[in-house]
Amino acid sequence: MERISSDSGWSVSRPTSKTATVHAIWGEDDARTREVAEKVSIPNVASSPEEAVADASIVFVVSRHGGMHLDLARVAINARKPVFVDKPFTVTPDDAREFVTLAEGAGVPMVSFSTLRYGSDTVDFKRRMSEIGPVRYASYTGPAMRQNHYGGLIFYSIHTVELMLHLHGIDVNSIYAIEHPAGVEKSNITATCSYNDGTLITLALIGDGAYHFHKRAIGSEGVIDSSDDERDLSGNAASFGTAVGEAASKPSTSMSRGMAADHYPNGVREAVQVLRGERTSDISPEQMIRVIQVCNAIEESLNTGRAINPSEL
Repeated sequence: MERISSDSGWSVSRPTSKTATVHAIWGEDDARTREVAEKVSIPNVASSPEEAVADASIVFVVSRHGGMHLDLARVAINARKPVFVDKPFTVTPDDAREFVTLAEGAGVPMVSFSTLRYGSDTVDFKRRMSEIGPVRYASYTGPAMRQNHYGGLIFYSIHTVELMLHLHGIDVNSIYAIEHPAGVEKSNITATCSYNDGTLITLALIGDGAYHFHKRAIGSEGVIDSSDDERDLSGNAASFGTAVGEAASKPSTSMSRGMAADHYPNGVREAVQVLRGERTSDISPEQMIRVIQVCNAIEESLNTGRAINPSEL
Protein backbone atom coordinates (compact mmCIF):
# COMPACT_ATOMS: atom_id res chain seq x y z
CA MET A 1 0.00 0.00 0.00
CA GLU A 2 1.27 3.45 -0.87
CA ARG A 3 0.41 6.42 1.28
CA ILE A 4 -0.63 9.46 -0.73
CA SER A 5 0.32 12.89 0.59
CA SER A 6 -2.83 14.95 0.16
CA ASP A 7 -4.85 17.71 1.73
CA SER A 8 -8.02 16.02 0.50
CA GLY A 9 -10.59 15.78 3.24
CA TRP A 10 -12.53 12.65 2.39
CA SER A 11 -12.29 9.18 1.00
CA VAL A 12 -15.25 6.85 1.08
CA SER A 13 -15.57 3.17 0.43
CA ARG A 14 -18.01 0.44 -0.49
CA PRO A 15 -16.79 -2.73 1.20
CA THR A 16 -17.53 -6.22 -0.06
CA SER A 17 -17.34 -9.28 2.18
CA LYS A 18 -13.54 -9.41 2.03
CA THR A 19 -12.35 -6.10 0.60
CA ALA A 20 -13.04 -2.37 0.62
CA THR A 21 -12.97 -0.24 -2.50
CA VAL A 22 -12.46 3.51 -2.46
CA HIS A 23 -15.52 4.80 -4.26
CA ALA A 24 -15.21 8.60 -4.05
CA ILE A 25 -13.02 11.39 -2.74
CA TRP A 26 -13.57 15.04 -1.88
CA GLY A 27 -11.08 17.74 -0.93
CA GLU A 28 -10.92 21.52 -0.67
CA ASP A 29 -8.18 21.67 -3.30
CA ASP A 30 -9.96 20.30 -6.37
CA ALA A 31 -6.82 20.07 -8.53
CA ARG A 32 -4.88 18.17 -5.86
CA THR A 33 -7.85 15.93 -5.17
CA ARG A 34 -8.15 15.02 -8.85
CA GLU A 35 -4.41 14.32 -8.95
CA VAL A 36 -4.74 11.89 -6.05
CA ALA A 37 -7.84 10.26 -7.56
CA GLU A 38 -6.04 9.66 -10.84
CA LYS A 39 -2.91 8.32 -9.17
CA VAL A 40 -4.74 5.67 -7.15
CA SER A 41 -7.71 5.07 -9.53
CA ILE A 42 -10.52 6.52 -7.43
CA PRO A 43 -13.46 6.70 -9.87
CA ASN A 44 -15.44 9.63 -8.43
CA VAL A 45 -14.31 13.12 -7.39
CA ALA A 46 -17.23 14.55 -5.46
CA SER A 47 -18.19 18.22 -5.55
CA SER A 48 -19.08 18.34 -1.84
CA PRO A 49 -18.71 16.26 1.33
CA GLU A 50 -22.43 15.49 1.18
CA GLU A 51 -22.07 14.07 -2.34
CA ALA A 52 -19.09 11.97 -1.30
CA VAL A 53 -20.93 10.52 1.68
CA ALA A 54 -24.24 9.81 -0.07
CA ASP A 55 -23.36 6.42 -1.55
CA ALA A 56 -20.66 5.44 0.94
CA SER A 57 -20.72 2.52 3.33
CA ILE A 58 -17.72 3.81 5.31
CA VAL A 59 -16.17 7.29 5.44
CA PHE A 60 -12.50 8.13 6.05
CA VAL A 61 -11.73 11.71 7.12
CA VAL A 62 -8.08 12.23 6.17
CA SER A 63 -7.47 15.98 6.09
CA ARG A 64 -4.01 16.80 7.44
CA HIS A 65 -5.26 19.53 9.77
CA GLY A 66 -7.05 18.02 12.74
CA GLY A 67 -8.97 21.24 13.26
CA MET A 68 -11.08 20.35 10.20
CA HIS A 69 -12.00 16.85 11.29
CA LEU A 70 -15.02 17.50 13.49
CA ASP A 71 -16.93 19.54 10.90
CA LEU A 72 -16.04 17.14 8.09
CA ALA A 73 -17.04 14.07 10.09
CA ARG A 74 -20.27 15.72 11.20
CA VAL A 75 -21.59 15.23 7.64
CA ALA A 76 -20.92 11.49 7.82
CA ILE A 77 -22.30 11.12 11.35
CA ASN A 78 -25.48 13.01 10.45
CA ALA A 79 -25.87 10.61 7.51
CA ARG A 80 -25.39 7.67 9.92
CA LYS A 81 -22.23 6.46 8.16
CA PRO A 82 -19.40 4.79 10.14
CA VAL A 83 -16.33 7.03 10.12
CA PHE A 84 -12.58 6.67 10.56
CA VAL A 85 -10.72 9.86 11.51
CA ASP A 86 -7.06 10.16 10.62
CA LYS A 87 -4.63 11.46 13.23
CA PRO A 88 -4.77 13.81 14.93
CA PHE A 89 -8.36 13.11 15.94
CA THR A 90 -8.83 16.83 16.68
CA VAL A 91 -6.57 19.70 17.72
CA THR A 92 -8.29 20.61 21.00
CA PRO A 93 -9.68 18.50 23.86
CA ASP A 94 -13.03 20.33 23.64
CA ASP A 95 -13.42 19.26 20.00
CA ALA A 96 -12.43 15.70 20.93
CA ARG A 97 -15.09 15.52 23.64
CA GLU A 98 -17.72 16.98 21.32
CA PHE A 99 -16.71 14.50 18.62
CA VAL A 100 -17.18 11.49 20.92
CA THR A 101 -20.51 12.81 22.24
CA LEU A 102 -21.78 13.43 18.70
CA ALA A 103 -20.89 9.92 17.47
CA GLU A 104 -22.23 8.19 20.58
CA GLY A 105 -25.45 10.21 20.49
CA ALA A 106 -26.02 9.24 16.87
CA GLY A 107 -25.09 5.60 17.49
CA VAL A 108 -22.50 5.80 14.69
CA PRO A 109 -19.31 3.70 14.85
CA MET A 110 -16.29 6.00 14.92
CA VAL A 111 -12.59 5.38 15.52
CA SER A 112 -9.36 7.32 15.18
CA PHE A 113 -5.76 6.18 15.53
CA SER A 114 -2.22 6.33 14.22
CA THR A 115 -1.57 3.16 12.25
CA LEU A 116 1.85 2.77 13.91
CA ARG A 117 0.26 0.85 16.77
CA TYR A 118 -0.68 -1.92 14.34
CA GLY A 119 2.77 -2.33 12.81
CA SER A 120 4.38 -5.70 13.47
CA ASP A 121 7.29 -4.01 15.26
CA THR A 122 4.90 -2.41 17.78
CA VAL A 123 2.96 -5.64 18.24
CA ASP A 124 6.24 -7.45 18.94
CA PHE A 125 7.43 -4.70 21.30
CA LYS A 126 4.23 -4.95 23.34
CA ARG A 127 4.64 -8.72 23.58
CA ARG A 128 8.23 -8.39 24.76
CA MET A 129 7.23 -5.76 27.35
CA SER A 130 5.26 -8.47 29.12
CA GLU A 131 8.45 -10.49 29.50
CA ILE A 132 10.61 -7.93 31.33
CA GLY A 133 8.55 -7.42 34.46
CA PRO A 134 6.75 -4.20 35.40
CA VAL A 135 8.06 -1.35 33.26
CA ARG A 136 9.47 1.47 35.38
CA TYR A 137 10.89 3.66 32.62
CA ALA A 138 10.36 3.96 28.88
CA SER A 139 11.34 6.35 26.11
CA TYR A 140 9.73 6.98 22.75
CA THR A 141 11.30 8.98 19.93
CA GLY A 142 9.57 10.31 16.82
CA PRO A 143 9.59 13.19 14.34
CA ALA A 144 7.62 16.37 15.04
CA MET A 145 7.82 20.07 14.26
CA ARG A 146 6.25 22.64 16.55
CA GLN A 147 6.08 25.24 13.79
CA ASN A 148 3.91 24.00 10.92
CA HIS A 149 0.60 25.03 9.37
CA TYR A 150 -1.25 21.81 10.22
CA GLY A 151 -2.03 22.62 13.82
CA GLY A 152 1.48 22.84 15.22
CA LEU A 153 3.19 20.21 17.36
CA ILE A 154 0.18 17.89 17.50
CA PHE A 155 0.32 17.24 13.74
CA TYR A 156 3.14 14.72 13.97
CA SER A 157 3.86 14.26 17.68
CA ILE A 158 0.52 12.46 17.77
CA HIS A 159 2.24 9.28 16.54
CA THR A 160 4.71 9.16 19.43
CA VAL A 161 2.12 10.14 22.03
CA GLU A 162 -0.28 7.46 20.79
CA LEU A 163 2.43 4.81 21.06
CA MET A 164 2.94 5.74 24.71
CA LEU A 165 -0.77 5.59 25.54
CA HIS A 166 -1.22 2.37 23.59
CA LEU A 167 1.61 0.65 25.44
CA HIS A 168 1.20 2.13 28.92
CA GLY A 169 -2.40 3.26 29.26
CA ILE A 170 -3.96 6.67 29.78
CA ASP A 171 -3.27 7.36 33.48
CA VAL A 172 -0.74 10.15 32.92
CA ASN A 173 -0.85 12.67 35.77
CA SER A 174 1.95 15.12 34.91
CA ILE A 175 3.78 16.32 31.79
CA TYR A 176 6.76 18.66 31.78
CA ALA A 177 8.24 19.71 28.43
CA ILE A 178 11.37 21.54 27.26
CA GLU A 179 12.13 22.89 23.76
CA HIS A 180 15.66 23.58 22.56
CA PRO A 181 16.46 25.89 20.90
CA ALA A 182 13.21 27.63 21.84
CA GLY A 183 11.17 29.47 19.22
CA VAL A 184 13.14 28.49 16.13
CA GLU A 185 11.79 26.80 13.00
CA LYS A 186 13.50 23.50 13.80
CA SER A 187 13.81 22.48 17.42
CA ASN A 188 13.83 19.33 19.53
CA ILE A 189 11.45 18.76 22.42
CA THR A 190 11.48 16.39 25.36
CA ALA A 191 8.41 15.73 27.47
CA THR A 192 8.66 13.92 30.80
CA CYS A 193 5.44 12.02 31.52
CA SER A 194 4.65 10.71 35.01
CA TYR A 195 2.13 7.88 35.45
CA ASN A 196 -0.06 7.14 38.46
CA ASP A 197 1.59 3.72 38.88
CA GLY A 198 5.06 5.25 39.21
CA THR A 199 6.19 4.69 35.62
CA LEU A 200 8.27 7.51 34.15
CA ILE A 201 8.33 8.04 30.38
CA THR A 202 10.30 10.41 28.18
CA LEU A 203 9.04 11.50 24.78
CA ALA A 204 11.66 12.86 22.37
CA LEU A 205 10.02 14.86 19.57
CA ILE A 206 12.62 15.54 16.91
CA GLY A 207 12.26 18.48 14.56
CA ASP A 208 15.97 18.91 13.91
CA GLY A 209 17.23 15.46 13.00
CA ALA A 210 16.63 12.42 10.83
CA TYR A 211 13.13 10.97 10.51
CA HIS A 212 13.19 8.17 13.05
CA PHE A 213 10.96 6.26 15.45
CA HIS A 214 12.35 4.32 18.37
CA LYS A 215 11.00 2.63 21.51
CA ARG A 216 12.81 1.48 24.65
CA ALA A 217 11.42 0.02 27.87
CA ILE A 218 13.22 -0.83 31.11
CA GLY A 219 11.48 -3.31 33.35
CA SER A 220 12.33 -4.82 36.70
CA GLU A 221 13.79 -7.86 34.92
CA GLY A 222 15.15 -6.61 31.61
CA VAL A 223 15.47 -4.01 28.86
CA ILE A 224 14.02 -4.07 25.35
CA ASP A 225 14.47 -1.87 22.28
CA SER A 226 12.22 -1.65 19.26
CA SER A 227 13.07 -3.05 15.85
CA ASP A 228 11.74 0.12 14.15
CA ASP A 229 15.22 0.91 12.85
CA GLU A 230 14.93 -2.21 10.69
CA ARG A 231 11.79 -0.95 8.95
CA ASP A 232 11.75 1.04 5.73
CA LEU A 233 9.83 4.23 6.54
CA SER A 234 11.25 6.27 3.66
CA GLY A 235 7.77 6.83 2.23
CA ASN A 236 6.60 8.23 5.56
CA ALA A 237 9.67 10.46 5.74
CA ALA A 238 8.97 11.89 2.29
CA SER A 239 5.32 12.54 3.23
CA PHE A 240 6.39 14.28 6.44
CA GLY A 241 8.88 16.42 4.52
CA THR A 242 6.21 17.47 2.04
CA ALA A 243 3.78 18.32 4.83
CA VAL A 244 6.17 20.63 6.65
CA GLY A 245 7.36 22.29 3.46
CA GLU A 246 10.72 20.61 2.95
CA ALA A 247 11.98 19.02 -0.26
CA ALA A 248 12.41 15.76 1.63
CA SER A 249 12.84 14.54 5.17
CA LYS A 250 15.51 11.88 5.26
CA PRO A 251 14.99 8.71 7.26
CA SER A 252 17.84 7.29 9.28
CA THR A 253 20.23 5.21 7.16
CA SER A 254 19.39 1.97 8.94
CA MET A 255 15.69 2.49 8.27
CA SER A 256 16.13 3.05 4.55
CA ARG A 257 17.84 -0.33 4.21
CA GLY A 258 15.32 -2.23 6.30
CA MET A 259 12.28 -4.44 5.93
CA ALA A 260 9.05 -3.06 4.52
CA ALA A 261 6.81 -1.35 7.06
CA ASP A 262 3.37 -2.92 7.41
CA HIS A 263 1.49 -0.49 9.67
CA TYR A 264 -0.62 1.07 6.89
CA PRO A 265 -2.23 -2.11 5.53
CA ASN A 266 -2.63 -3.49 9.05
CA GLY A 267 -4.22 -0.25 10.24
CA VAL A 268 -6.62 0.02 7.31
CA ARG A 269 -7.75 -3.58 7.84
CA GLU A 270 -8.36 -2.79 11.51
CA ALA A 271 -10.40 0.31 10.70
CA VAL A 272 -12.55 -1.43 8.10
CA GLN A 273 -13.27 -4.40 10.37
CA VAL A 274 -14.24 -2.15 13.28
CA LEU A 275 -16.49 0.06 11.14
CA ARG A 276 -18.16 -2.99 9.59
CA GLY A 277 -18.94 -4.23 13.09
CA GLU A 278 -16.80 -7.35 12.66
CA ARG A 279 -14.81 -6.58 15.80
CA THR A 280 -14.71 -4.15 18.69
CA SER A 281 -11.97 -1.55 18.65
CA ASP A 282 -9.33 -1.76 21.37
CA ILE A 283 -9.22 2.06 21.39
CA SER A 284 -11.68 3.59 23.84
CA PRO A 285 -13.22 7.03 23.46
CA GLU A 286 -11.30 8.01 26.59
CA GLN A 287 -8.01 7.13 24.89
CA MET A 288 -8.93 9.12 21.77
CA ILE A 289 -9.60 12.14 23.98
CA ARG A 290 -6.53 11.61 26.19
CA VAL A 291 -4.08 11.65 23.28
CA ILE A 292 -5.32 15.13 22.39
CA GLN A 293 -5.08 16.20 26.03
CA VAL A 294 -1.48 14.96 26.24
CA CYS A 295 -0.45 16.81 23.08
CA ASN A 296 -2.07 19.97 24.41
CA ALA A 297 -0.39 19.46 27.80
CA ILE A 298 3.01 19.35 26.08
CA GLU A 299 2.27 22.62 24.32
CA GLU A 300 0.94 24.26 27.49
CA SER A 301 3.98 23.13 29.47
CA LEU A 302 6.24 24.65 26.82
CA ASN A 303 4.28 27.91 27.02
CA THR A 304 4.11 28.15 30.81
CA GLY A 305 7.23 26.35 32.03
CA ARG A 306 5.06 24.29 34.39
CA ALA A 307 4.13 20.64 34.70
CA ILE A 308 0.61 20.04 33.36
CA ASN A 309 -1.95 17.37 34.25
CA PRO A 310 -3.48 16.44 30.87
CA SER A 311 -6.72 15.15 32.41
CA GLU A 312 -7.48 18.71 33.54
CA LEU A 313 -7.48 20.12 29.99
